[in-house]
Amino acid sequence: MPIDDYSEAEALSVWKRRHVADDGDIGLIIEYFGPQQSCLIVVDDTTGDISSTIGVLGAEATDTTFLEPGGTGGNIDVSDANANTFGKVVDVINSIAYYRAYLVDVLRADASTVGMLLAMAASQAKVSGGLKLYKDTSVTLNLSLAVSGETLTRSDQGVKNEVKVILSNNTFASGTSKIQIYEGETKVAEWAGAATTVDQTISSSSLEEGVVGKKLLIRMIGQTYCTGYLSVVGRSVILAPTHKHKPD
Repeated sequence: MPIDDYSEAEALSVWKRRHVADDGDIGLIIEYFGPQQSCLIVVDDTTGDISSTIGVLGAEATDTTFLEPGGTGGNIDVSDANANTFGKVVDVINSIAYYRAYLVDVLRADASTVGMLLAMAASQAKVSGGLKLYKDTSVTLNLSLAVSGETLTRSDQGVKNEVKVILSNNTFASGTSKIQIYEGETKVAEWAGAATTVDQTISSSSLEEGVVGKKLLIRMIGQTYCTGYLSVVGRSVILAPTHKHKPD
């Protein structure tokens, strides 16, 4: 029997709420799965560069393979043209043996340059599920949340992502606020944000369903400041193949 249609596996999808406040949204996740006992990742507080040391726990040394093309071993320079967006950074990391990385609450096109990620002291990346690198809200001027796959992992193949409700409150001191939805890298909806400190709710009657295989990113933007919170109720519906007889 040919597979010529898909149905939504409703039993496998659950509406979930994600909530984020200042500096709580995730830029990317890095995981080391190589033979070394330990891998420590650092985000430099001055340059924003990402560095890696590996080896025996407590005696790690520079991983000379960890670099952007033409860069210096052990360090990904986010000011370099080969690593100045989050998409480029994860592509570089995924090209290095024994590392994997994926984006969460960012777009591929978002700048990864100085200050976009919070500074981070040496932290263990050889852990199940990887190490989270968080965004610095005061620099990015946005709070963002992704609806992408059942566990927010690497692939949305065979998944339809949906958003039901967006709740937000921007406590910015001046300027304007916006709420946006991106499907993949494309902005598909935008609303004016509420006045400062005012709760805003955007319900399902105003929202479009995501299409198969596209991450949805919901973003609250501040013009000069972006503080407060963003909550999103969303789900990823797993699409199951349906077998049908084609008519004779």
